[in-house]
Amino acid sequence: MPTLGSDGGFQADNRGGIIDDQGNTIVTSDTSFAASPLGVAARTQALYGIPNANFNLTPPDPDSPIVANQNDLPYWSIEDLSDGQITATTVFDDATQTYGVELNPGTAATSSSLTLSTRSYILTDDNLALRQKALSVISKSGTAGGTASQWNLQLSAIYYDANDTALSTAVIGTALDTGTWTSFSGTTTPGGSAINSAAQYVDLTYTLATTAAVTGSVKATIKSLLLTTTSPTTGGGLLVTEMFTSGATWTKPTGVDYLVAALVVGAGGGGGGGGIATGTGLNGTAFASGGSGGGGGGWVFVPNLYVPDASYSIGVGAGGAGGTAAETYIKGIGTAATAIARLGGAGGVGGASTFGTIITSAGGGGGGAGTANSLGQTTFGPPNGGTAGATTVSIYGAEPYTGGTGGGRSSGSATQASSAPFTFATYPYTSTPSNAETGGSASVSVAQDAATGTATVGAIGFCGGGGSGQGARAAYNDATPSSSAVVTPMQNPAGNGGGGGAGASGAGVNVTNSGTRFVRAGEGGDAATNSGGGGGGGGGAALRIFSTQTNADLEAKAAAGGAGASGYVVIAYIA
Repeated sequence: MPTLGSDGGFQADNRGGIIDDQGNTIVTSDTSFAASPLGVAARTQALYGIPNANFNLTPPDPDSPIVANQNDLPYWSIEDLSDGQITATTVFDDATQTYGVELNPGTAATSSSLTLSTRSYILTDDNLALRQKALSVISKSGTAGGTASQWNLQLSAIYYDANDTALSTAVIGTALDTGTWTSFSGTTTPGGSAINSAAQYVDLTYTLATTAAVTGSVKATIKSLLLTTTSPTTGGGLLVTEMFTSGATWTKPTGVDYLVAALVVGAGGGGGGGGIATGTGLNGTAFASGGSGGGGGGWVFVPNLYVPDASYSIGVGAGGAGGTAAETYIKGIGTAATAIARLGGAGGVGGASTFGTIITSAGGGGGGAGTANSLGQTTFGPPNGGTAGATTVSIYGAEPYTGGTGGGRSSGSATQASSAPFTFATYPYTSTPSNAETGGSASVSVAQDAATGTATVGAIGFCGGGGSGQGARAAYNDATPSSSAVVTPMQNPAGNGGGGGAGASGAGVNVTNSGTRFVRAGEGGDAATNSGGGGGGGGGAALRIFSTQTNADLEAKAAAGGAGASGYVVIAYIA
């Protein structure tokens, strides 16, 4: 006859605890201080939705890289498609007494990747239209290998039904090695929609993928991952931030009636191209100026924005193109010098960014074209800087700001800094933009004087204007000739407006040896990517030539202006 119940042996085993295949306690009867019937993994799963949410369950060898089937991270799977170049290693922060996983791209080649994935079990109910949000704290260390991104880190979610069929995929957040980031936060379903009622599991995956050969030292550390489930009827949830860098249609998630904030930034204008002037021995000194900087885009911040419509069109302005340089002047061997004055091209105007029909932030004006003259004026400055972008809003409580004027001739400097406060703590929905490119240096291989003339930087603010190209004149002093000079560029202060290029001047006097002698100006710097900053002006070039010099090539080359940055739109809401 069968017996119901348990014997003493079963009770003894149960008191000893049940462990998983990693040696972690799942169930215990420990009654000591801070003990729990559930082990660390089960408690973490119940509290945070992930069984090893803060990585304090470490691999067997915590100091060695995580490797599948050799040094596994509990409750996480790893896939390495980088031939071991990208590594994931458990780290411990002594200051905060917390664990994390450091992702190091090393010197991985293009198209390499490493993924870390974990699975969570979910309860769905289509009557409640449940949604999930993920929040991951991440940190950055090291220096990028340049201004162009070499890799990105992405957090994504894939839902599966009971038959392991994928139902939906959503990208929660992406971080570039060149960017500034501290967390990922977003819904785990496309557009914040409800979870498919057939879903049983969700896989959350970090993917570090290279887009170029890695030369920088930037590493990412994942510190935690939190998964929460809510419904519109119960409220709550996490702050979801969406950044748009191209035009799109935003569909309002179910239950969202207000945006916590909307930020709309217009594009920056391009910097003007530099001019060229040459003067012969008959008409003396030649003067040329660099182009002026492009203006920064306007921007507007709106807190607590009511959004009654089901969807809104989002427009993102394109940055203005840099102005073209004046056509290069070349005097070939056997030809006489010519006095010329060639103008550069004006920078392009930045495009407006919009949110629906209620917010418009205009782009900044293009920088003025570099000018030139070969008749011997004693002063010659760059043209006026690009105008600052403005904003148009029809909403109570909006905070509109203008961009920064580009550097140029106006009063010897930019006339207007951005009216926006240069602080991002007030607006936590955005990250501080990276600095823009500095203008290029100029080089001279004939006798020269240092480039002179008005040289100004752009106004720096949230959307900074670009710096002016440096003016140039050729005024050779026979008593103190110099050669093979490099003229340093204009440095825009830290900000997102591009720096102006350096101007160049020289005098090809009594050049007796053959070969090419040149005067080459510096390029205008590009504005920081998707910042609304203006491009820097290209440098001007001036050259004084004796018309009898027929035995050498002589070249005068101005520089193009830098490109303005595209704008962007950021919206934040609780879902």
